[in-house]
Amino acid sequence: GTVVLAMRASVQRAAAEALGDQRGSVVVLDVATGGIVAMYSNPTFDPQPLAGHDTKAVADFFAALSADPAKPNLPRAFREIYPPGSTFKVVTTAVAFDTGTATPTSEYPVLSELDLPLTTNTLENFGGQTCGGTVFESFVQSCNTTFGAIGLQLGDRFPQGMARFGVGGDPPPLDVDPGAVASTGLAGTSFATDAPLFAFAGIGQGPVATTPLTMAMVAAAVANGG
Repeated sequence: GTVVLAMRASVQRAAAEALGDQRGSVVVLDVATGGIVAMYSNPTFDPQPLAGHDTKAVADFFAALSADPAKPNLPRAFREIYPPGSTFKVVTTAVAFDTGTATPTSEYPVLSELDLPLTTNTLENFGGQTCGGTVFESFVQSCNTTFGAIGLQLGDRFPQGMARFGVGGDPPPLDVDPGAVASTGLAGTSFATDAPLFAFAGIGQGPVATTPLTMAMVAAAVANGG
């Protein structure tokens, strides 16, 4: 009787209603404590049939769940990883500032695409748009070429910076079993031989894949001052 949950049913219901029929997940954290207020994934399932006394009926229901291609029994919020995309520019910016690689007023060229070292490929802005300017201006515009360039500037300092946000290291602690899966970053890569990957990592693509829970923790780290 002394156990108090951080989760709130009303917020969980709001998350479910907001997602509706869309596939995805919602994670809501208490910034002050780190407690999980809501964590919802869709598609989902009713767990009641798994709590029955008819063992065959329970086994049949579990088998049907496991065979469903929509994977309703996969808690996507903490057991699946996805490219975080532009939300990861928060991490890239923080690592750049922490390492002294850039400041909010550092200038970057106005480009539509960024030439990548070791290859003839380029990194393009969304929709072929042209953007650049200061880090602040580039952040407001979510400018791929600037954050790709920052990823290249960071080089081998980038993986360690990501790890401080829980990307490319241990998974976040979670009081369920099985727990959260680890996110992937630039671990095992070298800037000398894999430089283009560092540019794509700067915009949350390439080798970077995170759980929604991890990106909620990134947002919380900004909100609580680090």
